[in-house]
Amino acid sequence: MQKVSLVNVSFSTAPTVSCTCDRCGQGIKNIWSVSFSNGVTYNYGIDCFEKLSKNSNLTDLGRKNFKKLLKSLKECEEKVAEWGTMTYEQYEEFYWANIKDEERQFFPGPLKGEYENPNNLEWNEFRAWKLDCAIERLNYKKKELNKFNKAWFVVED
Repeated sequence: MQKVSLVNVSFSTAPTVSCTCDRCGQGIKNIWSVSFSNGVTYNYGIDCFEKLSKNSNLTDLGRKNFKKLLKSLKECEEKVAEWGTMTYEQYEEFYWANIKDEERQFFPGPLKGEYENPNNLEWNEFRAWKLDCAIERLNYKKKELNKFNKAWFVVED
């Protein structure tokens, strides 16, 4: 066992169990890839990742804030993936399905049917803008990980 500091954390989701947890060996779909200062990257499921954070020098409040940041990182990575592949039809279906009729006038974005041609330049610019916003937020959250660079975690060799 050795004490190491955190270098990077990323999250990915597979449609099926695609890898095993490096801590317990169980098959996982929601994968936390964690790089440590010793140059090693491990893949964890969320339960083992939480156990790892308990086996560190983080206080209870530090673990709570760490978990909150990781949840936010996960959401940001999902948004980047979503906006990177979203079609206009998917956007229109989602956007209009989640807004009540009386509220529609108050929400920004294209009006239903406004982009008759999904390859319309305005739609592509709107999607690119949303993707840029999601990437910017993700990069900001990754910088917030630096708050935890003095924390150490105990990992097995």
